[in-house]
Amino acid sequence: MTPPQTQPPNNASQQSATPPPSAEEFLEMVTDSVELDAGEVASLLEAALTALEADVDDDEAAVTVTGEELYEVLSGMGRLSMQDCMDIVASMDGDGDGAVNLEDLRLIVQALVV
Repeated sequence: MTPPQTQPPNNASQQSATPPPSAEEFLEMVTDSVELDAGEVASLLEAALTALEADVDDDEAAVTVTGEELYEVLSGMGRLSMQDCMDIVASMDGDGDGAVNLEDLRLIVQALVV
């Protein structure tokens, strides 16, 4: 996982960020790009979130996850390619930095597994 980064004094990065997609929007984007159904995507992301949260020591909301990091966590399950993981992160990446914060990932997972 990418360590927390300090925010710029004027919080410019937060001003340009868009909110994460809704669960429905996310599933539509992801299931169009990966060959898994919604339940499989939800199960994989739930497992990834559990593994990623286990590695967090401090402010998990400031921790970001890249597609490469998601792939590292999920590669043992053999269901998603690196490109799939990159697409999943890109679908949640509101500010275009190539990563999603752990809190946004948690919100998507919670919405998917309800």
